[in-house]
Amino acid sequence: MTLRHYIILLQITVICGVLAIIGYRVFIQVPVTGSLPKNFAQHQSGSIYSTYFEPQASTTMDNRPAWADKSSRNTINLDTLNDRYDYPVEKPQDVFRIAVLGDSFAYGLYVDTDKNFAELLEDHFAADAQCSKKIEIINFGVPAYDIEFAAERFRLRAAKYHPDVVLWFTEAGDFQQVNDIFQPLLRKHAETLAPGVPFDFFNMPGDVLNTIWPKAREEAQALMTPEQMLEREMAALKKFRADFNGSLILFSIPPAMQGNNVRKALTGFAQNATNTTVILDAVSPWDVTYQVLPDDPHPNALGSRMIADALAEKMIAMHLVPCTK
Repeated sequence: MTLRHYIILLQITVICGVLAIIGYRVFIQVPVTGSLPKNFAQHQSGSIYSTYFEPQASTTMDNRPAWADKSSRNTINLDTLNDRYDYPVEKPQDVFRIAVLGDSFAYGLYVDTDKNFAELLEDHFAADAQCSKKIEIINFGVPAYDIEFAAERFRLRAAKYHPDVVLWFTEAGDFQQVNDIFQPLLRKHAETLAPGVPFDFFNMPGDVLNTIWPKAREEAQALMTPEQMLEREMAALKKFRADFNGSLILFSIPPAMQGNNVRKALTGFAQNATNTTVILDAVSPWDVTYQVLPDDPHPNALGSRMIADALAEKMIAMHLVPCTK
């Protein structure tokens, strides 16, 4: 091989290396370390709520709280969803779609994306059930959502996928803290405590959050009583039911659904709404070994599996999906 050939080969090698680096940066999602990444919550300008937010699209993030012995990894797809896949908007004829709504419980906080209950439920229907259609389960859950924000999430993101069923993880806090009232108060106190520091709800230092949260909550309750908050959130749920003509399943787990007032409201709602099912104790009895911590009711990977298996059994038995065991 001549010197000229060596030079050409070296040039080709360098060019290929540069292209590989560019390709990696463009096409490979870069992981973000920390609790939740900075600017995890992006404001959605198309929302009717001034404080509405969604996750960043096309992001891979590692979430490792101080108490965790390892990180959980979430992949946010092209449509801002904590999901393994990017689903085509147009629904194929042989597909039965389920949209998951809710807060951090629905999102799958503290577990890998492929270990949240929505993904495991999709896998269950694919591997352990006889279904006449392919079951797709698309997860629209976002941490810190209330009922209004979850309904807004459906309007902005989920409706275009034309789901046959909405599976809504509800927990008591969703009805006891109206985000569009609480979030501006939280921001106000954060700016007072740390002037000039950009407000980032998911990345505030613990001492700051512990200081401003009680103040914001007290002011919010002075503006609206818990009963009024429940009434407002239920109004959003009723409007959603009127706008969505598919099957609605409202479900929870015992440690997340505390408070008889919320249970009573949901039960009464289902009795007066068509095509609506309430399953408040999807996994009962619930064991603390299913939680990320004994005092934190968020499901760990085992808890997510228990929820997925229990929901699959109930949904098949109640003929809510085109499947048999």
